[in-house]
Amino acid sequence: MRVEIDHRCGRVHHSLQAVAACEWPDAGYVIGDGSHALIAHCGFDTVTLYTSRPDAERHLAELDTAGCGRECEGNHELVTIDLTGHVADHRTGVVSRLRRLVSI
Repeated sequence: MRVEIDHRCGRVHHSLQAVAACEWPDAGYVIGDGSHALIAHCGFDTVTLYTSRPDAERHLAELDTAGCGRECEGNHELVTIDLTGHVADHRTGVVSRLRRLVSI
């Protein structure tokens, strides 16, 4: 799937991983594939993408219980990126707009 995102980089992205890397530019890494982004804001940000929401929720619960590493601050979030350009926060239900994501 080809997606176009209009923001500070001005590039045309060809995967959700590329979109995530632009949306969270300070992340130490972005791995995986899919529209469900598990973000750990502990020490430095990391982003793991999942195709299955239940898998992402299970890993979030594991991180919240066991931690994500030595520098874990317990600051983890799960968001869903959809191709209409919205990100939905898993815990709060708050939906915010990306910088204009369009499927082409």
